[in-house]
Amino acid sequence: GLAALCDTTVAVLAPKALRLARIMARDGITEEYARLRVAAQKDDAFYRTHCTDVLVNTSATPEDFQAAALDFFREIARK
Repeated sequence: GLAALCDTTVAVLAPKALRLARIMARDGITEEYARLRVAAQKDDAFYRTHCTDVLVNTSATPEDFQAAALDFFREIARK
């Protein structure tokens, strides 16, 4: 319900394969368990319909994503 208090809500999404790889690397878990965790989350369509803006993370490195995110949020701030 907090979205009603905001002018802008942002969904940060990533392709499923990328999310799986990142979760497994970060948490040291098996692919099977990572798939269960991803499956327990709401799907991308939910966030696309409930957020005013969507940032898709397909960056190869955290630094690449940081640069893309800064550009994205600067554009939102300009609006």
